Amino acid sequence: MIFVNIHLHPLLILFIFLSIITGTFIQLFIILLIVLIHELGHYIAAAYFKWRIDYIMLWVFGGVMKTDESTHHSIKEECIVTLAGPMQHLFIFFVLYLFSLFSILPEAILTEAYYYNGVILLFNLLPIYPLDGGKLILLLQSSLTAYLTALRATFIMSIISCLVILIMQLSLFPFTWSAFLLALFLLLENVRAWKEHYYTFIRFLLRRLHQPNEEKVQLESVQNNTRLIEVFKQFRRNRFYHFKVHHIDSSWIIMEQTCLHAYFIDKNIMATMGDMIDEVKST
Repeated sequence: MIFVNIHLHPLLILFIFLSIITGTFIQLFIILLIVLIHELGHYIAAAYFKWRIDYIMLWVFGGVMKTDESTHHSIKEECIVTLAGPMQHLFIFFVLYLFSLFSILPEAILTEAYYYNGVILLFNLLPIYPLDGGKLILLLQSSLTAYLTALRATFIMSIISCLVILIMQLSLFPFTWSAFLLALFLLLENVRAWKEHYYTFIRFLLRRLHQPNEEKVQLESVQNNTRLIEVFKQFRRNRFYHFKVHHIDSSWIIMEQTCLHAYFIDKNIMATMGDMIDEVKST
């Protein structure tokens, strides 16, 4: 039996109260039910892979499943967990079709449910982080290039997408405060994420230090004068590195953990791969 820990954001509680006063509670209830089913899709998939899940948070603009967000999960697993949310909307469309076929709910409610389900699905697939579309972009980038490069590309794409949506909202479409504030919120979130992306990269390295994964080993040739941090910037997800370092007339194999330990534990932040040879010689 799966126990789901669900939290309501304080602002959402305020919106629920306002919706009761203004007579829009049914619309808000439909939206929240769709969002909850969406997040339960993520939750069930993550639970299947035995991820550590803290809770599901429902808030004014949607929902989020809080996990340990550890990059030691495989990219395939994360793709499945990410896609499990949008897939629930197809299930919702099917259920709504059955409700319509057997006249289980009034047509007005079904029409609104169809509309909100479609809007939430398309919204979540936008190439903006941390929406599902943005997460899929990051996962795709991470499978093709270094993690730091993938982070930068994803956040830049997200910021540009938010700006385009804001410009279209102000110039092409009828202005609505909800759409404007949502796009502005996502823009500010991605600007913040861009400012902090290097710290996200450092956390990625620290996880590799404490949770090494040697399932997919890759051998890379590196010059002995290359600094450790420059080597780390080439790290890709779900790969464990052995480095072939040429020194004088011989070659040495240096493991990733040796480099990470020297950088973070021994605080040799200016060390080079040549220094790692000396480290290996002394052990």
